[in-house]
Amino acid sequence: MNSNYQEVAKKILVAVGGAENIDEVFNCIARLRFYLKDSNKINYQELELIPEVSESKFEDGQLQILLGQDVEKYYQVLINLMKQTDANRGVKKMSKADEKNKKLAEQIVKLVGGKDNVISLVHCVTRLRFKLKDEKKANDDAIKQLKGVMGVAHAGGQYQVIIGNNVADVYDQVMPLLGLSSEEEVTTDDEKDGNIFSRLLL
Repeated sequence: MNSNYQEVAKKILVAVGGAENIDEVFNCIARLRFYLKDSNKINYQELELIPEVSESKFEDGQLQILLGQDVEKYYQVLINLMKQTDANRGVKKMSKADEKNKKLAEQIVKLVGGKDNVISLVHCVTRLRFKLKDEKKANDDAIKQLKGVMGVAHAGGQYQVIIGNNVADVYDQVMPLLGLSSEEEVTTDDEKDGNIFSRLLL
């Protein structure tokens, strides 16, 4: 079964233009979502020839590939393939990812009203959960347009920025900007609710 994941991931990698064409990839419930450097390199015919791919479409600046409940396994294999490619080139992909997360963190802090508007921050499976002094200072529309942000929500007295599976990495970049300690336990009480919301995004 593992060899099948490997073969499918290799075919997807080729169809999206190779590892060097991928800016960012993450998985959400049933799909792989790609931010690509050049969307013209997408080979939709190749994607259609992969039986495991139920659907592929380019929407909101993302290439979305529907793979079903095993998407997490395909994602992990794909990431490993990309790391191998980077290792062969001597490229440090993680430092590039950290740089992107830092830039996103800076944009988010600015658009939620700045450091002085933040009381506290925790995260769950897919979301940054801010407690703000004044939620009206947060720019919903601008935050939604940020590359790496899937949406925003106002719930339970929190201002929630939906990031996806790499939320912990972005959180680690946001905390120093706020001057807050990250020693708090991550809240997971409403992960289930977050997953339901994510399904609505599909």
